[in-house]
Parts: sequence; C-alpha cells; structure tokens
Amino acid sequence: MKEITRTKTEVVGYESTDGTYFDTKDECQRYEQSALCVVRGRIKEFALKSTTEYGLFEMGSEDCDLFVVIPKSKEDINLLNQLAILINGDDQRKVTDEAIGKLLFVNTGYNNDSCWFDSLESLVNRITDCKYTVVEKKAE
Repeated sequence: MKEITRTKTEVVGYESTDGTYFDTKDECQRYEQSALCVVRGRIKEFALKSTTEYGLFEMGSEDCDLFVVIPKSKEDINLLNQLAILINGDDQRKVTDEAIGKLLFVNTGYNNDSCWFDSLESLVNRITDCKYTVVEKKAE
C-alpha cells in the first residue's frame, strides 16, 4: 500500500490579464476583450508600481487601484488620457505633455468608477493642507 496525499484546489475567482478580479470566468473573459482592459494593461507595462491605495500608502482602500507612473512620451500621455475617458466618460481630467518625465499617481477609484491623476507635488500639498486644517488650526 502506498500513502497518497492530495491537495484540493478551490477556484475563488478569476484574474484578468491586467490584474482585475472577477467572480465568474464569463465576466473575466468579456472584460479582457474590452478597451479598458487593453489600456490598463498597456499602462501597467510602463508603471513603476501597480498597487492599491492601501498597498502604497497603508491607508485608503484595497478596492482603489493605483498606478505610479513616469510618462516618457506622448504615447504614454495618450494612454493615461484614454483611461480617464474610458472610466469617466469624458476628458475633463487630462494629463498634459508637461507631465512627461514627472512622477504621477493614477487612481481608478472603487472598481474603476472614476479616474484622476495626482502629481507628487499635489499630493504633498494636500497632506500639508490637511495637517494645517486638522492639527495647526485646532491648536490656534
């Protein structure tokens, strides 16, 4: 007699090529054929980091995807703007050519419900403003 050990694997969901999770195989396959998946995948290729708000800042949400990028070309800028159009339905929040060579945070909100861009300077300014509003103003 030979002792046999088996490990049972349970499928709990499906991950698309760009890292988005789905409960069903059909949902995942449909998404992978969408423009949103293609654009997110292309951005992920040049991203310095692809994570979540919580994954980067240790605060915020695990449901908000975040790309840290330094656009190197007009093509990179176009991809970022295509992402915003696909998610927001318009181009109100655009990245300009001035962002080439600068660090940007690309946040796609809860489950891709909105898209916005932050520069490192903008993020630092917001944190400084928050510190003033919450801490220093209260001390006055």
